[in-house]
Amino acid sequence: MTDTDLFPFLDTFRGLTRVLFLRGDVHELQDVGKSYFKALRRFTLPQVQEAAEKCLSECKHFPKPVEWADRITRRIPVEIAELSATETAEYLEAGRLHYHGEPCPCTECCAAGVTHRFLRFVPECTEDGRDAHARIGERVVTRGHWAHGEELTRWYAARETFRAKFGVGSRAKTMEHRPKLSFQQRLGAIYAQKPKVDPEPSA
Repeated sequence: MTDTDLFPFLDTFRGLTRVLFLRGDVHELQDVGKSYFKALRRFTLPQVQEAAEKCLSECKHFPKPVEWADRITRRIPVEIAELSATETAEYLEAGRLHYHGEPCPCTECCAAGVTHRFLRFVPECTEDGRDAHARIGERVVTRGHWAHGEELTRWYAARETFRAKFGVGSRAKTMEHRPKLSFQQRLGAIYAQKPKVDPEPSA
């Protein structure tokens, strides 16, 4: 996870505290949540949220960071290759830049007439069209590279085609199938079914 994932993570964390009843006032839970974020930030936000759902169904008490992480690491296939140090640095830098870089004056970009375009870090696919995965430690990521020249031209053309077809903000209207419930929606359904527990009397 990156710093931009902190607030979505805290939403997930607070959801777990309501169901598995972690004690503390608002400020204490905020500090504990930030500590959990640091302990789990080597994983992606979707991995952490999926593991949170596992905690809801499997845990009888609020999970420790290692218990939360265990529900992620036990599902990571060991056969997935790890990125090299150079590839890891490039991947992390691309994420820091939100996957777009400064225009490039290289031969490929000059020939394609895209020296005025921002570079894009694009995902790589396997021969059967699936995302090509790799590992950074215990974290599974999609391999990627910086697109230049004709590939960059195709990327921008595909983006414009998508925007023209669907429009900004029209995704929900054009989806014909029922969307999957989010973690918060599932959590709300589970929480609604939980019997209310009166707080223990203070000493």
